[in-house]
Amino acid sequence: AYHVKLLDVLSMTAQGHGSNASPKIQSIFNAEQIMKSLVDPDTTLDVKASLANIFLNVVIDVDIKVPGFESNPLLWEFMASIPETLIATMAILKQDLQSKGHHEVRSCRQQLVYTWSCIKIFTSFFK
Repeated sequence: AYHVKLLDVLSMTAQGHGSNASPKIQSIFNAEQIMKSLVDPDTTLDVKASLANIFLNVVIDVDIKVPGFESNPLLWEFMASIPETLIATMAILKQDLQSKGHHEVRSCRQQLVYTWSCIKIFTSFFK
């Protein structure tokens, strides 16, 4: 949990245009590393959501774009995974969450947070 919160803090420091933190965070996590983790099926949803926010704030929604980024196959692999993420979220939204246990609700919440991050990345990339 500590490491996920640290990723969240790093993401928040890079939020918004004109942030001086983005290049510094890019030196810690480059776009390639983040994308590999986002498409890795073994990466947990809480980590994916935090990394997706870093990806948005440090790679996608920045003043100076990463050169050659838009032709990276990992980017398009990630973009191609978004419909599956939306389908998984739709399945969750159709469930009665009140009958679920704490662990199941937590997992559903993580899916929703990750999906929202994916939507923000997708819309920011194509604006």
